[in-house]
Amino acid sequence: MDINLKNHKTLTAWMRSETRKMISNRYKQTHIAEDMGVSDALVSRFMRGHPVNEKFINKWFDFFVSSKCGILE
Repeated sequence: MDINLKNHKTLTAWMRSETRKMISNRYKQTHIAEDMGVSDALVSRFMRGHPVNEKFINKWFDFFVSSKCGILE
């Protein structure tokens, strides 16, 4: 997968932006955390700009790719 970031955006800034796009009145951050298999506190920490570990990044990409391809389990 190629990711082209515009305007010198960092990877984590892009990830936060994509996560915000997924959030709606019905599908909240809590649901994203549950679907990713991580705690809501960890997603909140990430969304506020705090560092997260590589395991979280990998889970986020697995979730993002599966949700974009329509293969959520």
